[in-house]
Amino acid sequence: MNYSVLWALREDFNEGWIWIRDSDLRARVELSRPIVRIRVGKKTAYCEAVWAGESYFNRFRAAAGDIAPSSRVVFISDWYRRRLGIATGEADLDIQFSRRPLSRAVWRLLACFQHPQVVVVLATSLGIIGVGLGVMGLGFGVISVQQWGQLGQDCGLSLVGLGALVVGGGAAPLVAQR
Repeated sequence: MNYSVLWALREDFNEGWIWIRDSDLRARVELSRPIVRIRVGKKTAYCEAVWAGESYFNRFRAAAGDIAPSSRVVFISDWYRRRLGIATGEADLDIQFSRRPLSRAVWRLLACFQHPQVVVVLATSLGIIGVGLGVMGLGFGVISVQQWGQLGQDCGLSLVGLGALVVGGGAAPLVAQR
């Protein structure tokens, strides 16, 4: 869809959301603040979507002046505009909502990993690392139960391996170039 892309207000500079004003999306955004996937060509960003009501428009007008009338307006911070490779003005944005619970959970993690504040990325990474270490600990506990024999050893080693993969996945954003 073609949107009028405007810069977000100063107070939204380090926030992990965009403001949307599209009557077709109002029911999905206004009361739920969902995580959305925005695509521009091959570039993708995951973030929270917030309804741009009249109060936001009034604050924007006070800061920047009048807004050209448009039925589809998105206020996006510089962080997400750079990530998507767009500037202010007209842009063809594909804004998607997840319908499946598992993909919603994955999108939430991706939104945290792409968040402009490093503390959110760090907290998410540490949480995933903690889960991985817990799975590894469970695996070592299963290995130590002698009565379970070879099956216990195999299950335990599998859990340790899975936990190590989860730890690696949680640590990857900490060493990745932002």
